[in-house]
Amino acid sequence: MSDNQKQENVIDRQQMLFEIQMLDRESKQLQQHLTQTDQQLVELDITKNAISELNNFEKGREILVPIAPGIFATAKIDNNSEVLINVGSGVVVSKTIEQAIALIKTQTEEVRKSQDMVIKELEKISNRINEIEMQLYLNSKEDKKQ
Repeated sequence: MSDNQKQENVIDRQQMLFEIQMLDRESKQLQQHLTQTDQQLVELDITKNAISELNNFEKGREILVPIAPGIFATAKIDNNSEVLINVGSGVVVSKTIEQAIALIKTQTEEVRKSQDMVIKELEKISNRINEIEMQLYLNSKEDKKQ
């Protein structure tokens, strides 16, 4: 093997290692995104359950309303069949319990679709890393022969 070929092999190895590092970073970012979407699903499920329970409360019943983590205010239930939903830009609309639950189910489906896409991308990254590692291994075996 000539010096020129050895230099090219070193450069190829460096490029492959650099690609593995970049793929690893991307993989970690996608895994963070998965963690966030897992949390979103938990929050959506908690919200759906809380809205479903609203029907069980009598009108006039006093409840605790969270204002911030660990901080609550007392409130009385005026209407146990509708909730107010922020639709953005400071606009709030009234929805029935059924409509609110349907909206949450739609949001849950969207989050799950997002998770599926991220998982597929993670699989692609993992496969690519495996390919590169295999190529590095084969190259190193070949170099030892020479």
